[in-house]
Amino acid sequence: ALPLCPNIPADKYRKQEKLRTINLMYGYHLFVKGDYQQSLKTFSSLECDPMLILGLYPHLLPRDYFKSENPYPVKVPELVGSELDRAYKALAEYIMTTRKAVLEKDRVENTGKEPDDFNDVTSVPVILDTALFKAYLSMNDAFVSQLLREENYCHTKQCEKLLLNHKKYKLLVDLYFSKGEHENALLVLRKLGNMKGSSAIALQGVRPTVQYLSKLDHVHKAIVFDFSVWVIREDPKAALGIFRDRSAPDELPPFEVLTFLKKNDGSMVIPYLEWVIDEFAKKSKRDIARKRRDGILGKTEVDPPSRVEVTLHDELAVQYMNTIQVLSKGSDLGPEVQNHGLVKETREKLLSFLSSSSVYTPEKMLSRFPQDGFYEERAILCSKVDRHEEALLIYAHKIKNFEKAEQYCKDNYNPDNEHARTVYLSLLRVYLQPGEGEEPMLEPALSLLTRYYGCMDTSKALSMLPPDLSVAHLQKFLKAVLRENTNKRRNSQVVHHLVKSENLQLHEQLIHAQSKVIRVSSDRNCPVCRKRLGTTVFACYPNDVVVHLKCHKDKNVCPVTGTRFDKLSNEC
Repeated sequence: ALPLCPNIPADKYRKQEKLRTINLMYGYHLFVKGDYQQSLKTFSSLECDPMLILGLYPHLLPRDYFKSENPYPVKVPELVGSELDRAYKALAEYIMTTRKAVLEKDRVENTGKEPDDFNDVTSVPVILDTALFKAYLSMNDAFVSQLLREENYCHTKQCEKLLLNHKKYKLLVDLYFSKGEHENALLVLRKLGNMKGSSAIALQGVRPTVQYLSKLDHVHKAIVFDFSVWVIREDPKAALGIFRDRSAPDELPPFEVLTFLKKNDGSMVIPYLEWVIDEFAKKSKRDIARKRRDGILGKTEVDPPSRVEVTLHDELAVQYMNTIQVLSKGSDLGPEVQNHGLVKETREKLLSFLSSSSVYTPEKMLSRFPQDGFYEERAILCSKVDRHEEALLIYAHKIKNFEKAEQYCKDNYNPDNEHARTVYLSLLRVYLQPGEGEEPMLEPALSLLTRYYGCMDTSKALSMLPPDLSVAHLQKFLKAVLRENTNKRRNSQVVHHLVKSENLQLHEQLIHAQSKVIRVSSDRNCPVCRKRLGTTVFACYPNDVVVHLKCHKDKNVCPVTGTRFDKLSNEC
């Protein structure tokens, strides 16, 4: 019939309508014969209602969707087994070609709750996507997974039932995630994670739950904390991924995470703090680089740390300290305790952190750290608040490490800083004027005097020495000081003579310049503008060229001859 259609007079038989009807019958004919792909291509070219196409398949439309009589002019075949699989493959291709246009026309607003019963659904996008889901499910799980990762309108209950019947638990979790039903997804993961010998091997253990929870942000923090408990109980190390495998450190509120971890497993607190502090530091560097690029900050300017960062740094220092105290079981940190594996590792981290970080509050930490046992830590904290003498007292009398005391002076000495310029003198005082019950440390004091006399006030240093100390002990020191003073005096004399000579030269040049006479007659013209100089203000160059002051552009270049006077000391 189709080849004869062009011969039908258009005005008599309504040619287009007749042609469409014949093509529609042809499409149904192909479907009944099993040529599903060609049949659906025909329906697609006729832009048929997608619901009519879905009605050719079993259970794709809600019950009684077509409330009128049967809309099909032929008997619809019953599709089962491999025949249904072939039909589904053609259907999937058909839906993918028409889906975009249908969704744009009948887009569903996700404001209302979808009906629990699929038979009550009237939304075309929901019916269409659910049909595509069923078609994909008969073909390949990867197609289903791809559909669920995108925006979709699959009916949750209908798809859930199908996946449970087929034991497709991974796809079920993907379905719940796409619909925002995170609790249902996590209940499935927890059940399968604790199940031994389950057919869903890929979902056994805690790793799937960790991966799922790490994708939820602060909006779902209650769910994250609730379902993290069993993961922490099973595998605390893996559970850290819930809080650390994130693109930003503040996806979950850091202080709420800390409170939760302290309550459930204190061993996770330090690793989490180390991660979150490092992430904040990286974020801060990126922000500073951007602001410098945009001209908001200068090349050496930086933003002050936020209150959150300061509190996190304080917390990490305290956690290190608490961990060391627990591991040492309350005893003081003697050499045998300090060299214990985990104690040593944690203490090295603490010392490195206190030295490198400038974000924590040293005053607060000094009040938190005990007076006994954490001597080196307190010395570092004292250095942060310019309490140098207290820090040196710890190195010299508590730790009894003179090398570290002198290294401390090297690291902190600054002749331009009021607090740091006397640091060597402070160490000398610590050596020679100890507290009650302590003997003066004469040998390290004399060694310090001999090697660093140039970094301290000699008269003040000598006043600290014991009055009964023989000159023989000071021989090296006095020789070095005298030699240094002699060199300084000679250098000063040389400089004095050089300055005096330069002054005489300048005075001579001044006399020569002042003795110079410039005669300007009434008929003398400016060589630049060619006007009379008269009695106006003028400028004279070293080569005796006289111009109007307004014609004087560059004092180092003659505007007439081009001669440069950069090296001349006289100014016109």
